Amino acid sequence: RLPAAALDLVEVYLTEFTQAGFLAVRSAQDGARAFCARFGSAAGWTAASLDAQVDADERVRRVVAWLALTARMPVSADYLITRRPRLGPIMAAYHPTTSAVFAESATALGFVAKSSERQWAALAQVCALHAVVPDAVTHTLLDATHAALDTAADRLGVAPHPNRHAILFGLQATLFHAGLSDEPPRPRTRRSRPRTDTWDQVPAVLAETLTGYLEQLRATRR
Repeated sequence: RLPAAALDLVEVYLTEFTQAGFLAVRSAQDGARAFCARFGSAAGWTAASLDAQVDADERVRRVVAWLALTARMPVSADYLITRRPRLGPIMAAYHPTTSAVFAESATALGFVAKSSERQWAALAQVCALHAVVPDAVTHTLLDATHAALDTAADRLGVAPHPNRHAILFGLQATLFHAGLSDEPPRPRTRRSRPRTDTWDQVPAVLAETLTGYLEQLRATRR
């Protein structure tokens, strides 16, 4: 029999699982109980080896995603790179209002649906790595996640996403436009001199909007 703390976790998971609109309640219950039986708690998961984490049953990994995306437990960059969980749809289910605002803002800025989905997926990685909710993500966390995933990918011999810099910039812009961050986007580049073609790399609506933001910022600092 599972201890009381584990049974409480199973109950909370099932409640939020059904509130999020998921239907496979029996499978979710089995996954939650299996997580508690194998790892014991969030601390037990964190202390487990990467092999043990990656080899966990899919139902258990869904519990892990819930813990990470509801700010209850961080996961490692190695886990994210090795397992590559599809966190975006899961985070959207547990944070539907934020997801809707994010998608609307991305569309308003001129991003196509695929770009918006990639930005949201990148945001989910940040939330999972640092155990924070979507509207608590800062540029510092974005940078830390970007660096951690790059380091893990290099160590594990996995090629990073080819458009990760563009996705990161788009994510910053969408978060700012959606009011989920008070930090305006800043293009990231490894060039030693300033780029003059920055706005040529983004949708026209986004370029116009961000140019307006920057002008407002300059005015307030005069």
